[in-house]
Order: sequence, then C-alpha cells, then structure tokens
Amino acid sequence: MQIPKIKRSRFFELLNRYKKDPDNFSIQYNRKIINRKIDKAIEINIIKELNKEKDLIKAKGVPIRCYNYSYIKDILVNDYNQKVSLPTIISRAKSIVNSYRKISINNLELKAPGAPLHERIQLQIVADKESGLTEIRFWHKNKLLGIQKVKNGELNLIHF
Repeated sequence: MQIPKIKRSRFFELLNRYKKDPDNFSIQYNRKIINRKIDKAIEINIIKELNKEKDLIKAKGVPIRCYNYSYIKDILVNDYNQKVSLPTIISRAKSIVNSYRKISINNLELKAPGAPLHERIQLQIVADKESGLTEIRFWHKNKLLGIQKVKNGELNLIHF
C-alpha cells in the first residue's frame, strides 16, 4: 500500500481483481471516455446564448442586470436538444463576465478588470517622473479592481 500510495480499500479491490484473473491483471488505468469535457457544438451554443444575454445586460434601456442561467439551460434543451448542467453554463458565463471593460482617457483605451457595466468607476492616477510611468488604479465602491501602468506621454495630462 505504501509503494503505490493507495489506501486500504483500494488495495483490497486490486487484490480481489488479481485473485480472479492473475494472468490478465494490470493496475494500468485505461479510461474509455474523457471526463469534464463537453461537445464542441454544445460549447458554441452556450457561448452564443450567453452573448445574447450579455447584449441585453449591456443595453441601457433594458432592466436586466445579470444572466438567467436557468433560462439559458432551458433554451439549450428546447431549441438545441442539448442537456447541460447549470455549473457548466455558469463557468462559461464567468469567462465572459470577467472580460475587461474598456475605459478611454484622452483617446487612450485602458482595460478595467471586473468593472461593472453602467456604474461609475473611480480612477486614481499616480505619475512617476523617474520611471516615466503612470499608475492608474481602478476603484468601484471602495474596492480596488485593478492596476494598469502606462507611459506618461500616452496620457497627455496637464503637467504642473
């Protein structure tokens, strides 16, 4: 049990298999199917439906603020005849939600990680003359979302 680093119950399972057929016994694990993988067509449909929801969330006139995962699951079953678990849909949505929100300052486009849509983001700008870099900190409701550094000349800010 110590050499293969297995527990007692697994050891006796293997011992019983060995006793039944010693000539064909092997501890080599041969998996028949790949776990934790979904079909590519299902993946494409999940992303397609999540992007439709994302467009609704982004629209200012629509009062939707978050994804309806159960609705997307129902669409996949009814329209595409594909069965998917809610955690799978949620994990794909997180990859879409965690994309960066773009903020523009003097024609310079910055990426604010995790910034919520339709809400104000505070910027804290700290310039360092020695390094020639400016550090921009993105804040939302007293929570630091992220930091990005840019060259001082790219910002075109007022110099004092």
